[in-house]
Amino acid sequence: MPKKNIALIGGRGSGKTTLSKLLVSKLGRRLYGMDDLVIYEARGQPIPDLVRDMGWHHFRDLEMLVAAKLGNFQGIVIDCGGGVICDQDERGAQSYSDRKVGALKENSIVVWLDCSVATQSERIRGDSNRVPLTRGKSAREEMEEVMKLRRPWYRKAADYIVNTEINAPEEAAEKIIAILEQEEKDQPTQNSLETVVTGGATSAITRAVNPATTA
Repeated sequence: MPKKNIALIGGRGSGKTTLSKLLVSKLGRRLYGMDDLVIYEARGQPIPDLVRDMGWHHFRDLEMLVAAKLGNFQGIVIDCGGGVICDQDERGAQSYSDRKVGALKENSIVVWLDCSVATQSERIRGDSNRVPLTRGKSAREEMEEVMKLRRPWYRKAADYIVNTEINAPEEAAEKIIAILEQEEKDQPTQNSLETVVTGGATSAITRAVNPATTA
């Protein structure tokens, strides 16, 4: 049986980079960061410069190119950009990205790393490499606005949800590994939202079969 990829999605500061490195260490897999691959496709141009010169629409198209390539891999860990679930037209209007999510789901278990806006804002504070997504707002205000729009899209894209505020990184990594092991043993087909690990608040892991396919 082909090995499934693990694709980590979530907002800025949700823990994708930390968890992806832990998973690579524990599983002995290769790590691919989508933002790094977008920079490669842009011939080394940093993301802030790419967005300034070409706009978000072009950046999202490069993300699609990268997602399509990664969909052909097996047994890797993918650190997805925060906006992998978004598309954006030339006028700036945003929408859910069926094309990018669909490409990732070709051979990936998509795990949404969820946490509060307060935690996300604290984690990314002072990071000058992050491109502002809105103008004229504080980091906290920007995060509130962005997550209000994206939270339903993360849920729609996710096969599973892991709370990285309740779970420490090591705990979250072990939960994701348990998901992977279960998925590679059998392929569930339920179209529902259900808890798959119980035992109190520290479990904080939910199975979220793509609501887009739910009748």
